[in-house]
Amino acid sequence: MSDCRVVLTGLGTLNPLAQNVDDFWAALLACKSGIRPIERFDAGAFTSRIGGEVLNWPGLPKDIVDPREARRMDRFAQLAVASAIEAVADSG
Repeated sequence: MSDCRVVLTGLGTLNPLAQNVDDFWAALLACKSGIRPIERFDAGAFTSRIGGEVLNWPGLPKDIVDPREARRMDRFAQLAVASAIEAVADSG
């Protein structure tokens, strides 16, 4: 195994528990769970109807990404970009 150094300079998250690192950490310490019945789509065709989904997220800020460009992005990509923006801001 090679010795590899990794340096974390900033943190960012957008997940079922919270939409920023501070709220996420507080939810973890409070032993909260982000797993609940799925609401974003009809899960009736699946054997499991529970999961972790990001709810009440307003979307990417208009000053960061053009709304037309954001509509062309898949939701997972929007969530990743939002987390990356938070991580860069956190890194200073």
